[in-house]
Amino acid sequence: MTTQEETKPAVAMPGANPAINIVGSNVSSSSTVESVDFRKPRTAGSPNIEKLRCQHMEWLAGLEKKLTAHFRQPCTLELEDIRTLPCGQISQLWRVPSQLSIFKVEPLRGVALLQISNPLGTCLLNRLMGGTGEPAEVPQAHEMTDIEKALFEQTSRIILKEWCTIWPNAERLKPQILAVESEGQFLEIASKDAQMLAVTARFGMQPLQGLIHLAIPIYTISSLAKGRIPEAEASRKHPVRSAAAPISSHDTHLLYGEVPVTVTAEWAGIELSAVEILGLKTGEVLRLDGSKASSVSIRLGDQTRFQGRPGTLVGNWAVELTNIVRD
Repeated sequence: MTTQEETKPAVAMPGANPAINIVGSNVSSSSTVESVDFRKPRTAGSPNIEKLRCQHMEWLAGLEKKLTAHFRQPCTLELEDIRTLPCGQISQLWRVPSQLSIFKVEPLRGVALLQISNPLGTCLLNRLMGGTGEPAEVPQAHEMTDIEKALFEQTSRIILKEWCTIWPNAERLKPQILAVESEGQFLEIASKDAQMLAVTARFGMQPLQGLIHLAIPIYTISSLAKGRIPEAEASRKHPVRSAAAPISSHDTHLLYGEVPVTVTAEWAGIELSAVEILGLKTGEVLRLDGSKASSVSIRLGDQTRFQGRPGTLVGNWAVELTNIVRD
């Protein structure tokens, strides 16, 4: 029979000696405290990564058949790696020339990315356009034509539709291509510390071999794994386009529609010497050039994009845009 003292819960008090064992506690002097970062969900952590690995191996097995029919030549796919990484680390992959599809899975939140590295991507496009598909001796990076973008988008749809079949409620998932690019140097689909599921597969089609990368936000994976599919509300924002339709600038802008941008209006400044700056005190008045007061520069982020004229509108300060500043 236990006494009240024996069943008393163990409480670690701040500043307590870690070498002291509390009655009823299993904590020993060798125990360590593990820090937890709540910004990193455990959906794809070590307990679940094997399940995700099995799901993606199933995806690649089905995709082999689809791509073999698509390219009319035997294709092989092997899972190289699957892990969670911050977006800032994964983004190094798409800063090299490659074929990139920016997409989202309707009706879920989150923008994801599919990348086929060069020269594999270029060779696959060559194959689809009737060529041999063999790599060039001297590969050359170039901007994709509208035809090449449409063909790559068609291939991306096959890959992503098959990927959606491995999740619960797959019939409600609709992969939506937002843009197709050949250069991702300035591409940002999430903040640098946002956790992403990074999937790498090795594609083979004689005589070609190369890597296919997927990067999906962890919160999207969490919803997929739990089968929590909301009602489709985003279709109005992202209308479905046919695979043959050229990608417009409007489609590209959908990717950045919710990204906040700092807008700053500023007058031309004055020049002061270092001695004058050090001598400034509260209450002093700095004289501005009156001839420059009628011109205002509008900055988007850290770049000047417009010139304007200051004024008022309904009792508030306002700027009328007069010129666009070209690069």
